[in-house]
Amino acid sequence: MKRLYLGLIALISLFILTPSAFALPNFIADNNLTLNQDYNDNTFIAGNVISVNSYINGLSFIAGNTVNLNGEADYSFVAANTITIKDYTAKDLFAAGNNIAIKDVNLRSIYASANTIDINASLQNVYAAGETVTLTGEFDNVEIGANKLVVDGKITGKLKVNKSCEIETKENTIINDKEEYEDKMDVEPAVIILGLTVFTIVAKLIAFVNALIVGIVIIALCKNGVKNLNDTNGSASNTVIKALIGFGLLFGVPVISIILACTGIFTALGVISLILYAVALYVSTIITSIFIATKLFKNTNVYLSYTLVLIIVTIIGFVPIIGSLIKFIMLIIGLGLMLDFFKARVEIKEVKVEDKPKKVNTKKKEK
Repeated sequence: MKRLYLGLIALISLFILTPSAFALPNFIADNNLTLNQDYNDNTFIAGNVISVNSYINGLSFIAGNTVNLNGEADYSFVAANTITIKDYTAKDLFAAGNNIAIKDVNLRSIYASANTIDINASLQNVYAAGETVTLTGEFDNVEIGANKLVVDGKITGKLKVNKSCEIETKENTIINDKEEYEDKMDVEPAVIILGLTVFTIVAKLIAFVNALIVGIVIIALCKNGVKNLNDTNGSASNTVIKALIGFGLLFGVPVISIILACTGIFTALGVISLILYAVALYVSTIITSIFIATKLFKNTNVYLSYTLVLIIVTIIGFVPIIGSLIKFIMLIIGLGLMLDFFKARVEIKEVKVEDKPKKVNTKKKEK
């Protein structure tokens, strides 16, 4: 069973790292969402109350408080407090939440973790961990880690369940083969990884949307700043100098601000500088993304080029270690570019004063 979940973890990792290289995903976020249209790429959905009735030709990642899922996708990852899935088609479904109800679905396998899980369907494989798991229908293979399991139907393959689980069977229930293991911990590492994975993806989705909005606002309000970045020398030596300046600001500004805050005389100045420092840390990677966009896509609309660069940076951010290193480098370069971006650029045109025409004496000289 441990080998099975190691395989599951590897599978989830492949889903996270590889699909984005082949398609640009859809990003949808709002408080209340009802989706009926179809999507032709991987789709990320975040909100409070979400209803999905779409055909998604790719992976679907959904996170919210209440999720109602109906439609079709290749693979689905769902995290929410309450999850209701009905008349849904996919290859595999991964779900984590508090209450999960699944009915009349066309799936190969379900991987679920919740307090209560209620599955009413015919499935090949069910892997579930929770307080109470209820299975109604026909199943090939079932692996459960729970305090209570209710079976109303037929398990034609093998049921693997923890020894401490209370099993309740309804009339006409058939369990072909049963195997008990010592505890339910075998199921938990995979579902923990699943939950962390889903929330990591959603967090990056929200960060992407926020950075996109803030970047567009900055570009719209600071056109001179974008021009300054475009005029900035993008040579390697110049970029290294900017990074060194940013590195100094990264560690120097908070030290100076704290010293000012502790003096009593300049406390307000120290507090204000700390607030501006926090804002600068957030904006710095956005500034670097705009800088890269102006250099890589010189003849492209700046809004489009910034969006493309931000997508690339977000995808790279999923790569362990390398993603964090690149984000840090972008941060210190962005701090170094701040002065170039926000400094006033006033062009003073020299006004030429035309020479006054010489007066022509029209009077004839007297003889």
